Amino acid sequence: MKTPIRTTQIMLLVIVGLGVLFWGANFWVKYKIKSLLDQQVEQGHLFYDSLEVNIFTNRAGLKNIHWIQQKSDLVHDIYSAAELTASGFNFIKYLNANKIHFNHLLISNAEIELVKIVRDTLQIDNQEASTATKTMDLSFGVLELHQTKIHQVDQNSKDTLFSAQIPSFQMEEVQLDRKTIHQPIPIRYSDYEVVAHTVFYRLSDLFNLSIGRLNSRDSLTVLENLEIKSPYEKLEFSSHIPFEKAWLDLMIPKVELTHFGMDHARDSLEFSAESIRLMNAQLDIYKDNRLPDYPNFKPLYSRLIRELPIKISVDSTHIIDTDIKFQLQTKEEPPPGMIYFEKINAHIAHLNNTGSYPPTSVLAQTQFMGDAKFEMTWSFNSRSPNDEFEISGILYRLKDEDINHFVTPALNIATEGAINKLAFNYNGNNHIARGDMYVDYDALRIHLLKKDGTSRHRWISGILNFILRNKLDGAVEEKNLTVERIQTKSFWHYLWAMVREGTLETIK
Repeated sequence: MKTPIRTTQIMLLVIVGLGVLFWGANFWVKYKIKSLLDQQVEQGHLFYDSLEVNIFTNRAGLKNIHWIQQKSDLVHDIYSAAELTASGFNFIKYLNANKIHFNHLLISNAEIELVKIVRDTLQIDNQEASTATKTMDLSFGVLELHQTKIHQVDQNSKDTLFSAQIPSFQMEEVQLDRKTIHQPIPIRYSDYEVVAHTVFYRLSDLFNLSIGRLNSRDSLTVLENLEIKSPYEKLEFSSHIPFEKAWLDLMIPKVELTHFGMDHARDSLEFSAESIRLMNAQLDIYKDNRLPDYPNFKPLYSRLIRELPIKISVDSTHIIDTDIKFQLQTKEEPPPGMIYFEKINAHIAHLNNTGSYPPTSVLAQTQFMGDAKFEMTWSFNSRSPNDEFEISGILYRLKDEDINHFVTPALNIATEGAINKLAFNYNGNNHIARGDMYVDYDALRIHLLKKDGTSRHRWISGILNFILRNKLDGAVEEKNLTVERIQTKSFWHYLWAMVREGTLETIK
């Protein structure tokens, strides 16, 4: 029979043996990880201060990491973080299938500096990346980023192209493998949460996008203070463009997206949302008609949606209490002609270019030029190769002072009286529109102005109103109207041509 002392000695030997075994295993695992990391250090890709490995707690960590991704002789991306902690390594998956899986990966205080380079170099890099990741199979139960900063610049100009502050980012069930790496979104995931602020994206040389704050959690994504602006003021803008182009300034205090998602469909991205709500937006538009006309084809919205480089599927979009101001400069001396819409409330259904879907429909109500109520119904089918559409609208009680805001600066005429009601109904396509027009005039008079924009040509105005005296008082209806589209003009110019030509027919 073993004595208690003998038993104690055996237990101590077992404990010491296990301790040595675990210490040796821990030393071996740390040595293997360090060897892999040091290969990247020797190649000049990786720098770090310290490595901690603990197989007892199944955790590993790096501190003060810097990863340099060489893109050309002079250009590289830099990824840095104060700390990286991985836990819950799955040894069985690694030994049986050569797959690397962690239950949790946390990256703290990361800074990402990216450089956008020319396409040829990027293609080479992608080829190298795909070769390097042929056998890569990574997965994480949870991937977390804390206090991350991203900054991307242009290789040549060094201008900022994208930047963002991301206090919190989390993805669940993240998978990166030889299949996902070649997709537009190189990872698969089940869910995510993100909080970001001070987001900036350069849309072009003429416009920038910024978002004050972004918060996405569960099924709701909220954007605050979304803004699209030009770096140039509207009068300076004209000196930076060769042809007529709209300057705009858009501010949306709040955007809500429900069930927002991004996925890959074949070789393109797919953007989807159950609903989008844009609240209290302010849009200012300015066009300088003194510039040469835009010479190239402008597609209608149905074709624009159909030919987008990404797939979209949005069931319902609500525009709430939005104001739009449009100014048109036609003469050397300001002010420009102006029209404005206040308290726009609209619903857009089926904004879609993927799969089988019904036509897009738009229902809108607004106050036009202050007091005139305007209602519009519009539908189009982005699958139609001829870009067919239907549009109708009713305008109620437009007074002379509201009409003169636009026609006096733009056309050098002034009006007296009012329009009780104006209604139009058109069916059209990319080439031609046909429809009807109804106008109920309330003793409307037209006065031609002299060059100073204030004095009337009295005798010409008198003759004109004598000729039109029976035409501009009472209701007039014209049917079977035809309007041809100018292919280098926008849809809204097309709509304006329908209303203008229909109105002119009522006074012939």
